[in-house]
Order: sequence, then structure tokens, then C-alpha cells
Amino acid sequence: MASAIEPTVTIVRTLAEAEAAWRWLEARDAVPPFQCYDWVRIWLEEIGLARGVEPLIAIGRRGPDLVFLWPLMVVREGAVRVGRWLGDRNANYNPGLYAPGERARTTRETIASALDEIARTAAIDCYHLERQPRVWAGSGNALATIRGSVASPSNGHVVTLAPRFEQLLARHPGSHRRKRMRQRERHFEAHGDYRIATAATAGEAAATLAVFLEQKARRFAEMGVPNVFASAGVAGFLHRMATETGPTGAPLLRLHALWAGGRIRAVAGTATAGDSRSILFLSFANDELARFGPGTTLVYRLVEAGCRDGLAGLDFGVGEEPYKENWCDQEIELAETLLPVTLKGHAFAAATRTALGLKRAVKRNPAAWKLYRQLRLRTAPLRRGPP
Repeated sequence: MASAIEPTVTIVRTLAEAEAAWRWLEARDAVPPFQCYDWVRIWLEEIGLARGVEPLIAIGRRGPDLVFLWPLMVVREGAVRVGRWLGDRNANYNPGLYAPGERARTTRETIASALDEIARTAAIDCYHLERQPRVWAGSGNALATIRGSVASPSNGHVVTLAPRFEQLLARHPGSHRRKRMRQRERHFEAHGDYRIATAATAGEAAATLAVFLEQKARRFAEMGVPNVFASAGVAGFLHRMATETGPTGAPLLRLHALWAGGRIRAVAGTATAGDSRSILFLSFANDELARFGPGTTLVYRLVEAGCRDGLAGLDFGVGEEPYKENWCDQEIELAETLLPVTLKGHAFAAATRTALGLKRAVKRNPAAWKLYRQLRLRTAPLRRGPP
């Protein structure tokens, strides 16, 4: 039972019941796009409900004052009821939402007590809370340090922007980078109609998204790996994100395309929250211009646009890619919490912890990760099967 100074926890089962508190906190906290109300609402409608997830939004209050909001859900994995973040693997960062000053003030003991109460109410066997930043908005994230928390297989990557793009380039090998970029762009210009375009209408967004999905499908097929964008509901989720607007009146998802020779050669999707922008995905056409780096060129211009728009940072998301290393000067350390509640939960947590450890060992060893990717590419034809 909560003491006079500890927050009490209320659990609601629909987003509508939490909307007022959610939007109040969203306007005052450094919330990543993935935990903004509209992002989660559309994800739930397009992906989550079809998967049978049960929304479980925990709202902490100290008296009448909001303290935190955790957008959780319960999903069945075999016979185990697992507590996860709403948005699941379609979200890069999950720090939760807190009132000003409360993220630093909330202790591990408070969090553990709240999670115990939520588990009893929702019959949760085990929590698996993924991709939690250890530090967020300048404050330690106690939720990422409670019992059962381990390092995530991959971390996030961010570039600190500057008021002027030239200042940012000065922190890197600027003149060399600019020269190489102009060389790349001359190849695109030689094919005519070279431009970077951001979808300005719902029709343009839909057309650009269709090209992105086609490029990704081809790329994943070449690699012989499952196409995550072909999963149920994902295309519909992205379409709504790109064609619906948020509280500011701007699309929730911006689609950017590099055109050359009358065709889209690369596509990127971005989302902006506060003074930070996230590059959510990137694709390119594996055609005669691919060797000139259309994806790299598009990222260069997106970094430039971030400086021009006065943003503080550009988030490149989670995972290991050379184009991220070329730009990023911050690494967001991520943790996963595996907190079993029942006997079934203990077995689930042990198996998941082992799998995470193996994945982390490969991804954080450059030689092992390079070998894995080479083997995956070489064996792609076997996984694709006969034509």
C-alpha cells in the first residue's frame, strides 16, 4: 500500500480513459515519438488489437497531482501472460511519461511496488520491458535499473545538431564529407530531375510509402530475412501515420524521397517530438544508381535540414549501421527488464535472458557481427527457396 508520499497507481484499460493525463504529460515531458498518444493509438488500432493485446495504462498520482504514466499492455506468448510496452518492437525507446522533476525523484522501490500491484491486477506472469534508456532527458531512469534489468542487444544513436550545418561538419571531416557528397550528387544530377522532396499531401505520402515498402521488400528478399514491414497491420499503421496529423497539425510521420532520373531512389521516414527528430527507417533502390549512395545522400540532407530547423538532436534509432557511426556522437544505453512474477514467468524470463545474452554478444562484437551478416547474405538464396 502506498504511503502518504508515495504515488498511488490507477490502471485503465482503454487509451480514451488515459488521454487527458497522457496529453498533459506529453506536453511537459521529453516524450519520444513512440510513446506519444497518437502514435500509440494508431499502433493499437492497426496492429495491437489484431494481435489480441490488452492495453494496460498505469497512471501514478501523488494526491491529485500526476506523477507518471506507463503505457503498458499484456500479450499472451504461449501460456505466459507478458507485460510489455504498448508499441512493442515498433518502438525504439520506452522511457515512460513523467511530470516535471518526477523522473529523477521516482525510486526503484516505488517502481517495484507499482509493478507488483499492476501484476496482481492484470495477472501478469512476467514483465519484458524493452528498450528503456538508462538516462532520459538528463535524468536517470530508475525503471531501467530495477531487479531483472539487463543491457539490450543494441543501443540507440544520436547526432547533436548545431545552429548551422557548417558548425556540425566542422566537428567531423567536414570538407572531405562535403566534397564526397557533391561528387555523389553530380551522378544523380546527370540523370536529371535530382531533388530531395518531402511529401506535402496525403496522396504524395501514400505514393512515397508504396515505393518504400517495395524497396524494403526487395532488399529483405535479397538478404533472405523476414520482411518486418510485411507483418500484419504494419503497412496500414505507416499509412495512417503518414496521412494523419498530430496536435501541431503536421503529419505524424514525414516521408522524404531522393529523386533522380524521374524515379525515387531512396526513402526515409522521420518523426519529430519536441526539439528532437527521429529517422525511423531508410530504404534505397538497388539499381544502376545504388553505387552512388542514394541513402547516404538522403541522410546527409536530413541532417542538414535538422540544423536548419533549429533542432537539438537527430536520432538514428537502434541498431548497428555504418551511416549511423559516420554521424552520431551520442550513444543511448538501453536496458531490458525481465521481471518474473509466477513460476511460468521465471521460466520465460530465463529463456529470454539467455537469448538476449547471445544476441548481445554477437551484436557487440564487431568481428562476430560482421561474420554473422556475411553468412546471412551468403545463405540468403537457400532461405528464399527455388524461384
